Amino acid sequence: MNEERHEEIMNAISNLSAQFSELLREFKKRGELLHEADDATLSTNDLIDVLGVSKSTLNRLRQRKTIPYRYISANQVAYPYRKLVTEIMMGRITFKGLSKMEALQRLQAFRETIPLHCITPKDSEVPHLYII
Repeated sequence: MNEERHEEIMNAISNLSAQFSELLREFKKRGELLHEADDATLSTNDLIDVLGVSKSTLNRLRQRKTIPYRYISANQVAYPYRKLVTEIMMGRITFKGLSKMEALQRLQAFRETIPLHCITPKDSEVPHLYII
């Protein structure tokens, strides 16, 4: 084998190794997103703020049963964080103008800014993030 071909093969192995390392980091990051989620939920207003979607878009997603949700009361909807992350990662929920990674990063940033115990349904008329 000539030296040029050997160097080509070594570069290809190095590139594959770097890509594999990046994939491992990505899987670890996604696993952390789910692990940290616990049973947290987001309100309609939270999703509007975090993902930049409209209320009518969320209504359409609920009507089509595309987005995981449940009613807290007649006019309050809760979106489970863990299920949202899973559905976005699997590509079952998409948001116009927002890639999967951007949506996940925004959800993660939101999750990190609010401690789980700070707002519960009993503490506030308009819950933002709470434990079920």
